[in-house]
Amino acid sequence: APVKRFALTGEYIANPENTDGVVQAYNTSAVGFATTIGSVGVETSYYKKNEYENDTLSDERKLGFALPMFGHGKLTTGYRMGRVLGGSTESTRTYSLGYNHSVGSNFSLSLTGNYTQYIINKMLQPEKTEVSAEASLGVKF
Repeated sequence: APVKRFALTGEYIANPENTDGVVQAYNTSAVGFATTIGSVGVETSYYKKNEYENDTLSDERKLGFALPMFGHGKLTTGYRMGRVLGGSTESTRTYSLGYNHSVGSNFSLSLTGNYTQYIINKMLQPEKTEVSAEASLGVKF
């Protein structure tokens, strides 16, 4: 984060070893950017994985926003699209909405909902559509 207004992240991994010391046949690269425009936080990222022995390429794109609300609260929303290109094209689209609230410096409450669609060869798979919700309480000791 060279400037407090924005952060740029990235990584490149080529043929990593697994826990048994076996070299894995893939390369990954990622780049991300985060900034604050006024009081709105914006984050975006791109990730790519090339499994060259299997002739499979996958990637993921993310975009997220955070808006302060109700004093110590924050409304968040996001969109994520992932694809796997190989013998067929498989992709997912996930829409998220959440609310985080801090109570003092020791407690936090988080509510998040996700809606995920699955697409195979450009055809929506309505029977695989997922809706999920999560609530969590954080305590700092």
